[in-house]
Amino acid sequence: MQEHPVDTRQGQVASDDVQIRNCTQQMPVVAFAQEHVLDVALVEPVSGAPFGASPAHGSSSGFAHAGQEGAYVIPERPAHFPLYPQTESPIYFYNRLEPYYEFTNFALYSVKYSGKRYPTAEHLFQAHKFLETNPRLAEHIRRQRTPRAALQEATRLRSAQRRDWFNVNVAIMDDILQAKFRQHATLRDMLLRTGNRELIEKSPADSFWGSGADGRGRNEFGKCLMRLRDKLRAGG
Repeated sequence: MQEHPVDTRQGQVASDDVQIRNCTQQMPVVAFAQEHVLDVALVEPVSGAPFGASPAHGSSSGFAHAGQEGAYVIPERPAHFPLYPQTESPIYFYNRLEPYYEFTNFALYSVKYSGKRYPTAEHLFQAHKFLETNPRLAEHIRRQRTPRAALQEATRLRSAQRRDWFNVNVAIMDDILQAKFRQHATLRDMLLRTGNRELIEKSPADSFWGSGADGRGRNEFGKCLMRLRDKLRAGG
């Protein structure tokens, strides 16, 4: 809204009455409409009526409503105040130097399972490929120095893994993550603090367990974590 200048054409300051009239001739008034807009109307002073008085009933002077000439329409609320709360962004995790790396199977949190301690969840997951069919190979995997070495050895020996592996691998991952997060209170608390945010393993090389290179992978690992989070929250 532009301000109305004081009349100085005659080199004299206008009277108080003239100033008031000049300043109120186009004074904006905000009126709520029943629809989802606000009317910014212009008040036309009624001739002879004191400032602030309403126009006579039936007079054409008064408010200019939305859709009429002279009225401005603005949004019901600023754009940065949405009608509904925005959904929280997902939590991505994968890289060792980034937040929530602790959620990954490669993080250095040991897991005790069936009386044996595995250096990481990855060791236990890869050993599961052989636990029922070849316990000797499973023990070989458990003793690998790093989680990556456990993965590489299991891949090298995949011809000996249980034949139904791809039917049971997700359920096995659920069990392993439950053991890991229950055995480490700090991890359990960290998982619960993620609220309801989506958890996505941002693995560019794995479109089954992670998001894949194009970000459209199945994210089965993230889904396992979210199922576990729901179970922990429910007290299960």
